[in-house]
Amino acid sequence: MRRKRLAGIGLGLIMAAAPVAAEAASYHYMSVNSAASAFNSGAPTYTWFNVSDLKCDNYATYGFWSTGVSTGRVDNKSGCNKRVSSNLGREIKAVRACVNIPLATDPCSNWG
Repeated sequence: MRRKRLAGIGLGLIMAAAPVAAEAASYHYMSVNSAASAFNSGAPTYTWFNVSDLKCDNYATYGFWSTGVSTGRVDNKSGCNKRVSSNLGREIKAVRACVNIPLATDPCSNWG
């Protein structure tokens, strides 16, 4: 009886010491005027980056992505209620959505 108890304790210590893999997270941000949306998708790795144009205002939208190592931009010139997607092949750790307004400051979301 005593041996079983000790074996159970040893197994518990081994399980507690096993590393736990960090899970990828989903991000979804909208520009301050709610005209652009940027988000990652493709659980469980979240390697897809998406930019949507949510308003029929004749302004293109774009988004920035970050993997923690590199950053980039994806433009959406497809028009109203359209989405452009790109598979980056790496987990996306932050996104930002913007609206391209010529000759003015582009309204963008915060990074998140």
